[in-house]
Amino acid sequence: MENHNILSWNVRGINKREKQRSLRTFCYLNKIGIGAFLETKLRGNKIEEMMTSHFVGWNHYTGSANEGRILLVWQANIVSVEVLQDSDQFIHAYVKELGSSKEFCLSFVYGRNTIDEQLQLWQDLSRLSFPVNPWLVAGDFTAVFYFNDRLGGRDVAAMEMVDAQRWRSIGLVDELRTCGSHYTWSNKQAAEARIYSKLDRIFKNEAWLDLFPQSEAYVNWDMIYDHCFCVIKTITTLNLGIKPFRFFNMWADHEGFRETVLQNWIKPIKAHGLERIMRQLVRLKHILRKFNIREIGDVVHKYTVAKENYQSAQCQLQKDPYSANLQREERSAFGTFSSQSRYYDSYLRQKSKIN
Repeated sequence: MENHNILSWNVRGINKREKQRSLRTFCYLNKIGIGAFLETKLRGNKIEEMMTSHFVGWNHYTGSANEGRILLVWQANIVSVEVLQDSDQFIHAYVKELGSSKEFCLSFVYGRNTIDEQLQLWQDLSRLSFPVNPWLVAGDFTAVFYFNDRLGGRDVAAMEMVDAQRWRSIGLVDELRTCGSHYTWSNKQAAEARIYSKLDRIFKNEAWLDLFPQSEAYVNWDMIYDHCFCVIKTITTLNLGIKPFRFFNMWADHEGFRETVLQNWIKPIKAHGLERIMRQLVRLKHILRKFNIREIGDVVHKYTVAKENYQSAQCQLQKDPYSANLQREERSAFGTFSSQSRYYDSYLRQKSKIN
């Protein structure tokens, strides 16, 4: 989508406001236009409360069969959505981009655990209706497709893959190009009890690539969640030139803000009345931009580096999950990331309100 991406994420319960706020921030930072939260455990009024409090300007859908399991959300000014079919294991929708001719079908999956229930999912997915040809399927399938889809615990058995591979062999879709973590779920336990599995996947058909030839999925870990997020990027970001000036209220809380403003405000300007005020504001705008880069920019950089280090530590631990050194490095990286995220969160809240 034009400057907006697609999200699929098993969030394993989002009743707490802290998790809801973190999801809102994540969607803003990753330019999510439409997505699905899986295993939300939210029902009835709880869904409305979250959307009203944290997702202003977004629409949502959850069916009676999948309430608490799949919550479809989208920005009302970005896309229009029509749900075509749903069950306790998926939501299948027609999506039209507003202001463009692009339209496609999008299915979000949260599979059940038993073989019989998974077989029903594959049968349902093979019988979906399509008003347009481009199709993307994303979600937590709770199923393995290959022998290397699990690390730790019991080995993958051939019978676990039969139905999934049979659905793949129909030829309706194949996997979208993906970067990031290979495994998408972990039980987060220590030492020899640690297990990794690849349960979350993104599939597309050929018509999808005709519509979004540069699309790819980015899969990685984020903070406390035991499932990776899956962000489907549809286009390459373009450089649109100089960004407009935006004032962030959080600047006023910085210890050096007042002094910076006063020092530059009292400098003489050869003008009078409203023209003098206008020139002072123009000059102050440039001063505050430099202030943001020098002071606030450091916080952003530290947060980004801390997050990348934590994600890298998680990926390294997957390669040798029983290594005591790697486990210590993961815990240390998580601690640094947690402390930096507290400073960064106030900045994100301000930026979210402005946009």
